[in-house]
Amino acid sequence: MNKTFIIVTLCDIIQKLIKFFVVNFHFYERGIHKMNFKGRTIKVMRCELDITQKELSEKCDVAMSTISGLEKHNNMPTLKLLLKIRKALNVPLEYFFEKEEG
Repeated sequence: MNKTFIIVTLCDIIQKLIKFFVVNFHFYERGIHKMNFKGRTIKVMRCELDITQKELSEKCDVAMSTISGLEKHNNMPTLKLLLKIRKALNVPLEYFFEKEEG
């Protein structure tokens, strides 16, 4: 293998790891990891904004069935997808969660 290729690959991996930790720190800093995901809030906000599942799925670059599954609470989103949905609906990340009892 070429040394340049290895260095470029390692740099790419390091950048992805840094981004992962920054995003997850933000997630934990806000205490979101101690909350329950409410998929129905996606549908509520989507309907308020008059956006179809198809339009939201296109904005988030996922299948329409993924959005449907989230709204029906059949699926748990990845943080990356949740950030895309948050941006598309223009709401804070906390909007999708409720605090756990106890």
